[in-house]
Amino acid sequence: MGLVMLDSGDRIFDKNGGSLGYDYIRDDQVEWYAKQIGLLQGQYGADAKTLMFFHIPLQEYQTAWDTGTPVFGTKREAIDVSQMHSGIFSRALELKSTVAMFCGHDHLNTLSLIYKGIQMTYGMSIDYLGYKDIDKSYIQRGGTLITRKADGQVTVNMVPLGAVVSTRVRG
Repeated sequence: MGLVMLDSGDRIFDKNGGSLGYDYIRDDQVEWYAKQIGLLQGQYGADAKTLMFFHIPLQEYQTAWDTGTPVFGTKREAIDVSQMHSGIFSRALELKSTVAMFCGHDHLNTLSLIYKGIQMTYGMSIDYLGYKDIDKSYIQRGGTLITRKADGQVTVNMVPLGAVVSTRVRG
């Protein structure tokens, strides 16, 4: 199983330094991804499966929320995507290698959906600064456990911080 990690940036700015919104996965990154998948498929054929990781959710995360199949989790805030469209999701569909995508960015969303055959998951937040008193909230904080089984199947489970930190330590 290959791991693809892409820098989705932070924000994009106009020529005067004004923010145009959140950044996105650029065309040259999409081409790099396609080249890497081609190399994997050349070596492993159709068995070349990958997981993709990035920070800013793709616009398809909103579409998946609207029309996809829920796997688990909760939407606790607006899905905050870039204003710019990235071609990475379409390319992933075309190449048929990426079975799951993982993002962060939104501090409260802990959900996973299937959209067009790809599992799209928000990792649990480890944030202590995103919102007032978030350091006292444990429901959205924790880790994301990704397990690859012997048969190649991938399972994704959330591990809430409260499940691994005793209440005595928390306060």
